[in-house]
Amino acid sequence: KVMFRGLEVSCNSAEDVLALAALASTDGNSVRMPQGRSQQTIQSLVESLPEDQKQLIHLLNKVWPDPATDRKLRDEMELSGNKKLAGILAGISKMAKRAGINPIVKHQSLRGRTGERLHRYWLEGDAHAALSNQK
Repeated sequence: KVMFRGLEVSCNSAEDVLALAALASTDGNSVRMPQGRSQQTIQSLVESLPEDQKQLIHLLNKVWPDPATDRKLRDEMELSGNKKLAGILAGISKMAKRAGINPIVKHQSLRGRTGERLHRYWLEGDAHAALSNQK
C-alpha cells in the first residue's frame, strides 16, 4: 500500500508500485510509503531487480554492517572494472527512486595515504532489516 494524492492505494506487485511512482513523477507529486510498509516495498523492489543488481544487494546484506570495497564487489561479481559496478549501482538507485524510496545503497569515497581512491559501499539499515526479515 502507498499513499498517492491523499489516498491509500493497494498495489499487487512491485511493477504496480513502480508504475504509480512513474505517474506521480510526471505530474510533480511524490508517492509516500505509509509507516510499516517500507520493508515490504524494499523487498518488492529487490525482487524486481535484474540478477546482477540483486546479487550486489545480497553481497552487501551478507557483510552488513561492514562496508564492502569496490574491489571486493568487483571480485565477487567478476566485474572487469568500476564502470560496470557503477552501472549496476546506478540501476539500483534508479529503481529505488522510481519506487519512491530513499537510496538503499550508501557510498563513501576516500583517499588513501598514497593518494589512491577507495570506494566503500554498504546497505542502508532499513534495507538490511527488510531483507533479513524476508521469508
